[in-house]
Amino acid sequence: MEEKFVLSIDDICKRYKIELIYDNTFIQNCPRCGGQVERKNISNIRISNLKSTPAAERRLKICQCSTCASKFTNKVLVVSSFRKLARTLEEDHICLELHIGEEKEKYKKRRNIEEKCFGEIWMKHGGSIQKYTIVEDVKKQNSAMNKLWIGRPKIQYAIMAIAAEKAGFRLRGEGNFFIEMWKGAQLEREIKERKKLCDPQSKVNVILYDGKLFCHPGFGESVTALIYCTRSNSPVRMSIHHCRKCDKYYINATSYHQYARKYGLPMLRLVVRRQAGSGYFNDWNKESELAAYGYSASENNGAIDSDRQRLLADLVDSGLMTKSEIVAWLEFLIRTRKSLDSLAVQKRRENDLEFLNHYHINEQRFVWAKVTPNKKRRR
Repeated sequence: MEEKFVLSIDDICKRYKIELIYDNTFIQNCPRCGGQVERKNISNIRISNLKSTPAAERRLKICQCSTCASKFTNKVLVVSSFRKLARTLEEDHICLELHIGEEKEKYKKRRNIEEKCFGEIWMKHGGSIQKYTIVEDVKKQNSAMNKLWIGRPKIQYAIMAIAAEKAGFRLRGEGNFFIEMWKGAQLEREIKERKKLCDPQSKVNVILYDGKLFCHPGFGESVTALIYCTRSNSPVRMSIHHCRKCDKYYINATSYHQYARKYGLPMLRLVVRRQAGSGYFNDWNKESELAAYGYSASENNGAIDSDRQRLLADLVDSGLMTKSEIVAWLEFLIRTRKSLDSLAVQKRRENDLEFLNHYHINEQRFVWAKVTPNKKRRR
């Protein structure tokens, strides 16, 4: 006969001074001060009357404000936190039941669906949370039941957001989606592999270079990277260079921009390598990151406004660069290169800045502002 073990989440939150929010709202900003929040874990939670279990199974997922240091959690994070513990207890025929306020949450027994599908992702969109089942065979997808093929843009953007540790993503034509939780062994492996090429903090980065590659002669090899691009529903095979001695990956700037023109912006974190004697990468800072992704307002580039602005929108929507980063550097270029560039180039940058300033403007946080004049000190 199956036993039942009751775990009071209210008692745990009170013990660790965590505010429990009794709904499934995705915590984007601090409910107290409006500051930004970071996802964290409280490890080795003390649970009375429970046999010894691994510390990794006794952790609580929370959000902590970077401004006032307040800690918060909600039902979705709580249920996700103790799923591994529930599976361990299930092996001993013990059913874990969470008490969250007046609600009771029981973990269902493991089903074979996890073995049949690639993985599952819960996303919040338009105020409601929906579960999407991922399948590898395009013939087995069923949009009406939220069973989607892994190559669908919505799934690819979701996997990219998880790999980059982003709260969510924006899908053109549908709006913002926020990742609530996910599971699946195959999905986990895919995310780990994706992090190798998409996470700037990962040990593996793709270095963009111009001209001839100077690394370790005799240790190079060509490898095929599967990269998703903004105008492709399936991964694109990109040939990149790998140095076996230093374990670094490289792609030539010419090849990268050829892929970008054909398939759209590659969902790939780039590291710009400066080379002596190469004017392409000289004296670049953040501007080099913009240019590396293909942005240019120069006379020779010839890109029309719509093409440049689509690139900027893709950079923001994919999370490769933030809107504030791009705006800051466009403003810097407009301010510092007035006497160096033609009026046509300046006008292009100003048009791009105006486009970005109005991009998603109604979806940003609103504040009331008052203009304070800058009073000059009297001598």
